[in-house]
Amino acid sequence: MGSLISLLTAVLFYFGWASTDAETQALGLRDTVFHFSTSDYLLRSVDALYIPAWIAATAALAAMGLHHLVERDPAHAQRVWRPLRFAWLPLLALIPLCPLAPAALDLVIPLATIVGFLSAAYARTRPPDPGTPLTARQQNAERLRKRRLWALTLLISVLSLFAAVSAYAGIVGRVGQPRPPAPSMISSRQSSSSARTTS
Repeated sequence: MGSLISLLTAVLFYFGWASTDAETQALGLRDTVFHFSTSDYLLRSVDALYIPAWIAATAALAAMGLHHLVERDPAHAQRVWRPLRFAWLPLLALIPLCPLAPAALDLVIPLATIVGFLSAAYARTRPPDPGTPLTARQQNAERLRKRRLWALTLLISVLSLFAAVSAYAGIVGRVGQPRPPAPSMISSRQSSSSARTTS
């Protein structure tokens, strides 16, 4: 639970920083002139992440429902697992399209990477056919293989998540949401910073 909270906090902070950086660059400024704190970046990311959070929650519920169906009918699910083992292959078709729509594909490719690799890992780590019993040594090797596969998949998914967050933050920053603080806020922050430096 603690690791999930840490990951969520890191995503919120990174999104707040990346969106602010994109917005200030569009204005010809740097985000450092605002002297934002960590809590400022976290709060600036909340409003823009409502829709992605709802989409992620819906996708998680759909995945749980599909997993329940798989557990109820393993024989029928076998026909689904085979193509899911190669769910990452469609990514190869998206890569050559990057020059055509770089802004959109910068977001689509990381999201497709997460879905493709998680689906492939899920399909490749399903329990073996009950009709083919495994020895104790084979079972240990199978458990080790699944752990390694999930570890690699989660690493790729986390890196892709930050890439998607960066792309989405750039889009939000360029369209002007959230907006930068008023000039009075900037001057007050700079004045307080100068006062702290002098003291």
